Amino acid sequence: MENQVIIPLCGVDESMTGFSINGWDIKKIDFASEKNTIADNIIDSELYEALYSWVDTEDRYTIFQLPQENQKPYFLCFYKETKDVSDFEPIVDVLRVIKSSQFGCWYPISLKDGILIPILKSRFYMTDAMQIRPLLSLSPQEREQALQLYQTRIDERFPDIVKTMLLFFHESCRSSNLYLSFITRVIILEMLIEGNAELSYRLKRSVAVLLGRDKEESVKIAESVNIIYRERSKFLHDGKTDKISDDLMDLTYDYARRVVANLMCIPDDIKNIRSTLEQAGYGDDPYKVTI
Repeated sequence: MENQVIIPLCGVDESMTGFSINGWDIKKIDFASEKNTIADNIIDSELYEALYSWVDTEDRYTIFQLPQENQKPYFLCFYKETKDVSDFEPIVDVLRVIKSSQFGCWYPISLKDGILIPILKSRFYMTDAMQIRPLLSLSPQEREQALQLYQTRIDERFPDIVKTMLLFFHESCRSSNLYLSFITRVIILEMLIEGNAELSYRLKRSVAVLLGRDKEESVKIAESVNIIYRERSKFLHDGKTDKISDDLMDLTYDYARRVVANLMCIPDDIKNIRSTLEQAGYGDDPYKVTI
């Protein structure tokens, strides 16, 4: 038997139990259950206690799934029998951007004879200051999209610039500094265009053309990006944050997430994408991405 690896999750709805991607299955570990959901000769309640003790020494509040009233506590975990967790990072990339959510996870843990052993060499993707977002829950159509995005993400030709955008997006979710998260997400938007000439104009146009499904939506996005960029400049040059409202931060998060998700769906070189966006008009929706 290969190593059994558990990756505790946070910000995931219970309805995701049973979701599987590349052999990683979401399991529910219930503290009151006597059944086995993971084959290591220990029951759920024993595994729950072991997980609880382990995460309690780490950072329980960000990972412990708060139950509804009258509901027994539980953990949601990705589980796989494997010796190699390198294929998990692309899963995080996909689930983090497919829709707005609190989704995050902790270090992979190897389970041997009921003992939890952290795999410390692996990265972690916890969330911070993300509680305002809903729990991750995917419809059947979104689950299919997630599987398709995963195949795109593991393609050896996957663009480096999109990998960097994903890295920045994860960092923006992990930071407890809202202004740092805001600036990081604006950087992601800026990476969509090349060069500094007419930066603010080309930025709002490219984001609006990429994300807008019709002319009205494109115009609205362009106006919002213009405000976002203006407040970004004020913050960087004089430190003023009074104009960066919660709504503006939320829009910046959503635009950055959707830009990355869209680029993951477009099988074209970034230079061609940039050129197409600068030539297309509001509402043209040149790539017709549905995410």
